[in-house]
Amino acid sequence: VTDANEAIGTLGFEKIRNVVLTTSVFKMFSGPSAEQKFSLEGLWKHCLGVASASRYVANYLGKAWHERAYTCGLVHDIGKVARFKLDESEGTQDFINDSQTSLDKKISFFKSELINQTPRHDYLGFLICKNWGLSKYVEGVVRWHHEPNPERRTKVTSEEAHLLIDVVIFANWAVNEEKFGFSGHESSDSIPDALFSRLGISPAQVEQLRTEIRNELEMTSDFCELLDSGV
Repeated sequence: VTDANEAIGTLGFEKIRNVVLTTSVFKMFSGPSAEQKFSLEGLWKHCLGVASASRYVANYLGKAWHERAYTCGLVHDIGKVARFKLDESEGTQDFINDSQTSLDKKISFFKSELINQTPRHDYLGFLICKNWGLSKYVEGVVRWHHEPNPERRTKVTSEEAHLLIDVVIFANWAVNEEKFGFSGHESSDSIPDALFSRLGISPAQVEQLRTEIRNELEMTSDFCELLDSGV
């Protein structure tokens, strides 16, 4: 499965609807600590935002695989769900501790994992995708969405796959900058100019895209409110 339409066709609309509506049982928290700020609903909202932004950017670039970009954006942080569930089963708080490090040091969650030497969500997510038999495109995005240098992305062989990863990296950065949802941190890693160059996006276009993504997130926020109301 590489796009949302195929997923719905495979699993059935009612099953998809039930999965999505389960998010309404989670409540948003707000406060100074990671434990107060984090919720699975906040993470789901972040992922929905990245999915919408990824599809928009792919469309903007004239790519036929915009729905694939949506799917990849939606599951890019699935490794964080795995980490959260691992803590739940083991009775540990490694995920929350990493999130607190991110907030205290004003760094990304990924960098906190490196500092604290905890399981990396990008690699855990990759293992999940591989175990589930998801496409190589999804595997590549989940594994490398924190690696802006294509030369370091092992086993990614096509230019299209590299561009898809670049699109999701950009979308993830833009959504984090807008503080849409909460994925365990509030500070994003900057994007190198080389990535924008590969996408053919100028500095002026970056600002235009950020404005358009902001509009996309407003529509996604409306969708999240519908989910919350159980409609």
